[in-house]
Amino acid sequence: KKVNNDLFPVVLDLFPEMKNIYKTLSTLSKKPIQLTGSGSTFFVSHDNLSESEAYKTKILKEFPSFFVKAVSGALTE
Repeated sequence: KKVNNDLFPVVLDLFPEMKNIYKTLSTLSKKPIQLTGSGSTFFVSHDNLSESEAYKTKILKEFPSFFVKAVSGALTE
């Protein structure tokens, strides 16, 4: 499920580093990359915890110093 955040394009326009991170994350997942609030955290909703864990591994290969956590049941319909 895609969550709308009106600040998403603003954050990407104003902060080139966030835009670069977003582009990299987008290449690692077919799911939409989303942003919390005014831009402190990117997140991706996967169908199950094992998908989330696999995506976490990919992210950490690209960004080893980032805090990345796979969770279950964060978004519900």
